[in-house]
Amino acid sequence: MRKKIFLLLLQLCLSFSAFAKTDNDLLFAKSSEKKLNNTSFEIEPKKVVLGGFTDETKLTSMTGTRFDFFGRSVSLSGNRALIGARLDDENGSNAGAAYIFEYDGVVWNETHKLIASDGEASDLFGQSVSLSGNRAFISAIQDDDNNAVRSGSVYVFEYDGSEWIQMQKLTASDATSSDIFGLSISQSENVVFIGSEGNDKNANASGAVYVFELSGNIWQETQKITASDATSGDQFGVSVNISGEQAIIGSLSDEFGTSSGSVYFFEFDGTNWIETQKLTPSDAERNGYFGFSVAISGNLAIVGSYNETNEIGFGTGSVYVLRKVGVNWEEIEKLIPDDLLDFSYFGYSVSLSGDFLLVGAPGITGNTRQVIGTAYLFRFNGTNWQELRKFSASDGFIGNQFGRQVSLSENNVLIGAFLDNENGEDSGAAYIYLRGLGQSRAVAVNSFSKYGFILLIFLTVLIAYWKRVGLEKKKYY
Repeated sequence: MRKKIFLLLLQLCLSFSAFAKTDNDLLFAKSSEKKLNNTSFEIEPKKVVLGGFTDETKLTSMTGTRFDFFGRSVSLSGNRALIGARLDDENGSNAGAAYIFEYDGVVWNETHKLIASDGEASDLFGQSVSLSGNRAFISAIQDDDNNAVRSGSVYVFEYDGSEWIQMQKLTASDATSSDIFGLSISQSENVVFIGSEGNDKNANASGAVYVFELSGNIWQETQKITASDATSGDQFGVSVNISGEQAIIGSLSDEFGTSSGSVYFFEFDGTNWIETQKLTPSDAERNGYFGFSVAISGNLAIVGSYNETNEIGFGTGSVYVLRKVGVNWEEIEKLIPDDLLDFSYFGYSVSLSGDFLLVGAPGITGNTRQVIGTAYLFRFNGTNWQELRKFSASDGFIGNQFGRQVSLSENNVLIGAFLDNENGEDSGAAYIYLRGLGQSRAVAVNSFSKYGFILLIFLTVLIAYWKRVGLEKKKYY
């Protein structure tokens, strides 16, 4: 009888320990009160978190109003997020603004609102943003500097420990009207690439990218990059991404039909950035928009082709994975989730961090077949990229364009939905999901320590008691 009870208790301990050892797909969040935008709310105890991510946090600006387009651009760097609202009216109608949010370990707090010191109506400050540590770049693509209408500019902000200070305003040395300088931005250490897709140097809207380097405390323009085969309407610079001494630049060139697209690779030779290769997809098609979004890291490059028509449907989109083999870049894989629909626009935005890839699909999604938007997270398993999780806004509705812009940092996810109606029509929002790998393991250990060990102690005491009773019985029998 004692043996049966012993085995039963042992099985109970083991079963509980297995339950307590939650994996990356199951995590219990502790109940706590949080504040967001001055509104308190309770997180219910024992909320299940799927996919290894903490519960969705929705960010909106405290001063947000209708038609702000908050979330039209997003950038995530560690526990800090930068979110653009290009139609904010504080500096004038549609002058624009950008917001800083910081995570304190419990909740995301809006800490600063950034506006241009010389902002004016219709500047669209916040069209593009790039955040890295204590440095932020924010574009105003319709700024009228250099006596050129809508030539564009980019503002540099740095955090001094308490405030974000505007350090400098960057403009192209040869700016002309409608250059759209600042449509794309990418920074790496003390170098920043700024796309100007409307630049007319080689032909009408052929496009260009400007390189600025930090010299002392001043950012200086060091090079203007154009495609070696530039033609009218290429919009070279529609997307840019830099990693160390390598860069990838997107172009909506017409080599295989209108807006079929291409990408160009550049490397720094110690003095200048040199074009090393132009690449088009193996199955290029008219209006595919290959190169509309790009990312690069080491010997890996990602290219979105959001309007591609393929075996799934019309305008479903796709993402191409490129790898550098020797001195050349080669197409090695193509990603197309099997649940895409016509006009899902998968690949409209991409973000790469280590072995993780985040892809936005702001178009038609789900059983409703409405324009709501989703985002997909992939992870490289050593051989190919596997879909890890699909994100959708818990309160998503028709037209909010969730996934129009995405950012990935340290496996944490930031997704913009600039047409969300939280603070009024098209006021905009952004959603954050934190990766819970480390926390999940901590919870597992703590759960087992709290309950499993109690059961083991109880079992040990019980065994000792049984042994004593057994010895006493032997005295009488």
